[in-house]
Amino acid sequence: MEEQAVNFKKVVDLISEVFKANPELFVKAKLELFTNEIDQSILITHSFKIHPDTLELIRNIVHTKKLNSHSEYTQAMVLNDAVFLLASTMEVVERPQEVKDKEHKRSLIIKKGRKAAKKGQVEIDDPLLNLNW
Repeated sequence: MEEQAVNFKKVVDLISEVFKANPELFVKAKLELFTNEIDQSILITHSFKIHPDTLELIRNIVHTKKLNSHSEYTQAMVLNDAVFLLASTMEVVERPQEVKDKEHKRSLIIKKGRKAAKKGQVEIDDPLLNLNW
């Protein structure tokens, strides 16, 4: 994955050089880059906390895009565009595998807890709960 981050950075640097040499291309490319459709089959559902004003802004952006003939624009596309735009302004460092493993274990605990809560049973002697966060 580190190689992908380096390759992404090289692509961004190359694109930046092209835009500096041909500024008239920037506006057209910017519009095309951030309005591509997202493949719905690969999307996942993820919950996170967000400020109500930020959510309102996301909804207003979607509404504005739809008014400007982007009728298929979604909130997921807003987040996707914003994240990629931010990533293009910095060198993104991939999380270490150890951090990814802890996140995965934590998500398993949460899923297991939700299942148990639905069934009305909660297991206390679970080795996964002995994680040091």
